[in-house]
Amino acid sequence: MFRSLRSRLIISYVTVVALTLLIGAFSLFGLIVRAERVAVTQETIALTNAPQVNRFAARIIQQGLLDPFTQAWLEALATTAQRFGGEFYIVDTKGRIAAKAGPGGIDAGHTIPTDLVQRAITSTRSGQYLRVNQPFGEPSYLAAVQVRDNGKVIGAVVARRPAAASWRAALTLLRQQALAGLIAAVLGLVIALVLAERIIRPVRKMTVAAEAISRGEYEHKLEVTGQDEVATLARAFDAMSAKLAGTVGRLSTEKTKLEAVLSNMAEPLLAVDRVGRIVLVNSAAEVFVGARAEEAVGRACGDALRPPELVEAVKRGMAEEGAEGSEEISIEGGRRWLSLHLAPFTLADGTSGKVVVIHDITRLKEAEQARRDFVSNISHELRTPVTTLRGFVEAMRDGVVGGVEERERYLGIMDEEIGRLSRLIEDLFQFSKLEAGKMDYRFEGLDPARLVDRVADKVRPRLEREGLDLRVELVAGDYPLVVADSDRIEQVFFNLISNAVRFTPDGGRVTISAATDGDRKRVVFSVADTGAGIPAADLPRIFERFYKAKTAAGRRAGGTGLGLAIVKHIVLDHGGEIWVESEEGKGSKFSFALRQMNGDGQAAQ
Repeated sequence: MFRSLRSRLIISYVTVVALTLLIGAFSLFGLIVRAERVAVTQETIALTNAPQVNRFAARIIQQGLLDPFTQAWLEALATTAQRFGGEFYIVDTKGRIAAKAGPGGIDAGHTIPTDLVQRAITSTRSGQYLRVNQPFGEPSYLAAVQVRDNGKVIGAVVARRPAAASWRAALTLLRQQALAGLIAAVLGLVIALVLAERIIRPVRKMTVAAEAISRGEYEHKLEVTGQDEVATLARAFDAMSAKLAGTVGRLSTEKTKLEAVLSNMAEPLLAVDRVGRIVLVNSAAEVFVGARAEEAVGRACGDALRPPELVEAVKRGMAEEGAEGSEEISIEGGRRWLSLHLAPFTLADGTSGKVVVIHDITRLKEAEQARRDFVSNISHELRTPVTTLRGFVEAMRDGVVGGVEERERYLGIMDEEIGRLSRLIEDLFQFSKLEAGKMDYRFEGLDPARLVDRVADKVRPRLEREGLDLRVELVAGDYPLVVADSDRIEQVFFNLISNAVRFTPDGGRVTISAATDGDRKRVVFSVADTGAGIPAADLPRIFERFYKAKTAAGRRAGGTGLGLAIVKHIVLDHGGEIWVESEEGKGSKFSFALRQMNGDGQAAQ
C-alpha cells in the first residue's frame, strides 16, 4: 500500500495535517488549563479583596457566629464556588476552618495544615496557586487572601478547586477542536487525493512506457501536455527511448554473435581482467565457478574459481603481461588433468585481461598412462615365456639337452609357457569384446548353491596343489534363482579365485560364499582370502584395466591387470554390482551381487 508514490504523497499530506492538529490540540489544552486557573484565581482575588468580605471573614474568625449578614455573604460565596467547581474556606492562622462555602471539600471544624495556609497567605505573588493532595483527598489547587483586623493578619479566605475541574473544562473544548480537526482532515484528504492524482498520472504513463521498453517495445510514445517539469521529463523520455532502440539493436546483434560462439564451445572459457575479476564465463565453465555463469561475472577470480590448482594456474598466466601461454595442471589429487590456454584481450571500454580456455585432458592422460601400463605389462608378461622358450629351443638345437626324459621335461615347461601366452591373448581378446559390447550371453535361471559347489569342485585340485585350504559357506538352505550366464559367472569366480591364489601364501585359506539380500532381491556371492590384502590407496582403481596393486606380499606376481577389469564388465553386463573390502596384511574379500529371477523368468528390479 505504501510503495506507490500516490500513497506516499497522500499519507505525507495527511500526516502533516494530523501532526499539526495534534500539536495544536496539546498546546490549546495546556493554554485552556492555565486560562481556567488564572480566571478562577482572578475571580477569587477580586471577590475576597472587597472590604466588606474582609469584615465578614474577620467577624466569623473572631466570633465564630453566623448572623444574617454573614450567612447571606456565605451563600453568595457558595454560588461563586459552584460556578468554578470548588469551595471557599474561612480559616484562622492555625488552619482551623471557621466556615465553608460550597458543596464539596471538607467541613467546618476541620483543619487545613498550617503550612499550606502560611504558604498561601504569605506568598509574595497574590493569588498564586498551590498544588496539594491533602487534606482534600484529591489533587487540588489553593489560592488564599489574607484576612486582617486593625492591620493584623488573623486568618485567610482560602479558595480550593479540584484539578479535575480544570481538565474537564479543557477536555470539553478539546472535543470541539477534535471535531473541527476531523472535518479539516477529511477535506485535506480529498485535496490530497486530487493533487496526488494530477502528479501521479503522467508518472504512471512513464512507468508503463518504461515497462514496455524493458520488454523491448521501443515504439511506445508518451502523450503528456503542458510545460511543467513532468512534461519536460516525458519528452526527454521519448527522445531517450528512440536513441536506446538503436543502441540496443546494435548491441543485440553483437550479443547474438557472441552467444552463438560461446554456446557452441564445448570447452570451458572464462575472461579475467587485470585486477582478477571475472568478466565473462560460458556455460561449459560453470563447473569450475560453482554457480551459474551470470552469477560468477564480477566476482574475484580467487573467490569464484575452484579448485585451488586452477586458481594458481590462472594467476601465473595473468602475471605474464601481454603474452599467450599454455599450462597443464593436475587436480583432485592427480585424478584429473586440465590444459589451460591464456590469450590477452582488450575491450572498447579499456578493460583488459586474459581469456582462459580450459581443456579436460584427463582421458588423454589416462589413455597415455594405460598405453604405457599396457606396453609395460605386456612386455613383462611376454618377456618371461619368450625368454624361456628361446633358451630351451637354443639348448635343444645345440644338443645340450640330454636324454628323452630331460627333453620331455623341457617340452613340458615350454608347453606351460605357451599356455601362459595363450591365456594372455585370450584375456586381451575377451576384454576387447567386452569393451566393444560384442560379448554374447545366454541368460538363464541358476541355483546359487549349485553354482558355488560346481566352482568349488573345479578349483579345489588347484588350491590343494598350491597348499591352500578351500572353504565353501552356503548360509541359506534354499536360494532363489538368479538370472545369469553360467559360463561367464564361472569365469568371474575363476578370475577372482586366481587373484586370491596369487596373493595368498602357503597354508592360507580361500572362502567362497553366497548369501541372500532379500531387501534388494539379490544374491551376493563372495570370494575371500587370507592373503596380502590391498593398500587403501589402490582400492578405488583396483577394477581399472591394466592396473596392478602395488603390493610386494604376493608370492605369485604376474597377470596382465585385465582379470578384475573383465570381472567388472561381466557383472555390470548382468545388471549386477561388484565391490571389494580389504585391509593390507589381512586379506581381501571380493563380492558381487546378481538379481533374483521373478515369476516371469526375468531379473527382479
